[in-house]
Amino acid sequence: GAFQAYLEGYRQVCRAAEGTPLRVYYGAELRFRGCGNDYLLYGFPEELLAKPAEVIAMGIVKFSAMAREAGAFLVQAHPYRDYCLPVDPYLIDAVEGVNRHDVHANRNDLAVAYGRRYGLRITGGSDCHHPADVGRGGIEAEWLPEDSMDLARLLRAGDYRILGDDSGLNAGPV
Repeated sequence: GAFQAYLEGYRQVCRAAEGTPLRVYYGAELRFRGCGNDYLLYGFPEELLAKPAEVIAMGIVKFSAMAREAGAFLVQAHPYRDYCLPVDPYLIDAVEGVNRHDVHANRNDLAVAYGRRYGLRITGGSDCHHPADVGRGGIEAEWLPEDSMDLARLLRAGDYRILGDDSGLNAGPV
């Protein structure tokens, strides 16, 4: 199915990274039908997205419950872009507070404030879509997760600092 094709791309990247210090984690970026919000998903069993068309049609409320039941870590990406709205904070584990894809008006300051207001974990990323975006943002931790499940544990624990942050977010507790 469609998810197996996605996993094949992931497996190809894993094979290409063999013998290098690069570690590849599987994850997903989801957008539900009828809404412009994007969500990042980590630490989930493959079965969670085995039927992607059904997942995309179900919406965030139903999917959030399924993701939690599966032990996944769910992040709302760039909630203050022009076409996005912050979701009910009880449906997610974290908010992407530092998005370094500077082509968009990400309004990172509003995303950080939203995350802090609701006690969410705050993440950061490069939102890399082109070679020029590589390394513009992300997270840095004292330890390197072994796999996607381990990455979800790291994010859940908040044991990282955000790269590319110019808001002072790393100066205090996340």
